[in-house]
Amino acid sequence: MIGNKYNKIKAYTDGSCWNGHDFDRVTAMVGVALMIDLEDNLLDYVIHASNHGSSTRAEMIAVLSAIGYAILTGYEEIEIYTDSKYTIKTFNNYIKDKNHDLTLRYISLRKKIKIDMLYVNRNSGDTYNEMADEMAGIVRKNMDEFLAKNVKIPIHKYMVNETSRPTERRD
Repeated sequence: MIGNKYNKIKAYTDGSCWNGHDFDRVTAMVGVALMIDLEDNLLDYVIHASNHGSSTRAEMIAVLSAIGYAILTGYEEIEIYTDSKYTIKTFNNYIKDKNHDLTLRYISLRKKIKIDMLYVNRNSGDTYNEMADEMAGIVRKNMDEFLAKNVKIPIHKYMVNETSRPTERRD
């Protein structure tokens, strides 16, 4: 257990997607989760980067990554702040859409931890929301450079496996 003083953690999440100049192919998709303790201190971060997906999928994966982090580090409850109303609506109402695989994963994870998702306005001046947005944008904008140079993107060891459940990376 990492710094789990209260059994509850907060997360600010954001996703970013870019297709370059080829609208038929996504070249970068990034989900970011900033993990915050109850005293508003930044504890850690999770980055999930991929070369396929959509902006909606990026937002959803950011939320799932935050949940995965909370479960793997022993928290019983997570409060997630996101600027994606669609993600909140889809996950909380179990809407079946083209990202249904992620909704099913959310339903499965919800059995392991209490989850509260709250909407935060984009560009509202909320420090951690702005930080998550900026971090997602920086990683997304530099993905082509990282991939071209075969540089590893610094991804935290806690992330959500694309095909199953949260896993701990072994770097």
